[in-house]
Amino acid sequence: MNNKIRKWLPYIIVAVIVIIVIGVIVSTSKKPAEQVTTTPETQTPIVQETTTTPTEETKTAKTPDEEAYEKARDLYYEGKYKEAIEAYRKFLKDYPKSEYADDAQYEIALCYEFTEDYKKAIEEYEKLIKNYPNSEYVEAAKSSIEYLKEYAK
Repeated sequence: MNNKIRKWLPYIIVAVIVIIVIGVIVSTSKKPAEQVTTTPETQTPIVQETTTTPTEETKTAKTPDEEAYEKARDLYYEGKYKEAIEAYRKFLKDYPKSEYADDAQYEIALCYEFTEDYKKAIEEYEKLIKNYPNSEYVEAAKSSIEYLKEYAK
C-alpha cells in the first residue's frame, strides 16, 4: 500500500498546487470597474459597476517615409523580391536620410541573396557598410559578404 501512495504522491501534489493556483487567479480576477459592497442589514454582497470612460489609444500617424518603407517591406515578406528591390530603391531615393534607410539597404541585399544573385548581394552589403557605417547591420553584412564570396565565384 505504501508503494502505491509513493507512486501517486507527486501527481497528487501537482494537482493540489494547480487547484490552489487556479483558485487564487479566479479570486483575484475581478474587473477593475466592479466594487463589491455589503449592506449592514443583510451582509449580502452587492456588485456596483462604476462608470469610467475608457481612454482611447492615441494612434500616431505614420510618416511618409515609414509608410513607403513598410510598403517595400511587405513586398519583401511576401517573397516578391524583385518588386521589393524596386520599392526599396525608390524609398532610398526619396528618403535617403530616413531612420529606415539602413534597413532598406540591408533588405535589398537580402533580396538579392534570396534570388541567388550573390554578386549583387555582396555589392549591396558593401553599400550598406560604406553608406551606413554605424548601422546595426554592419557586422551581419560583413559576415554575409564573407559567406557569399564562396557562392559568387
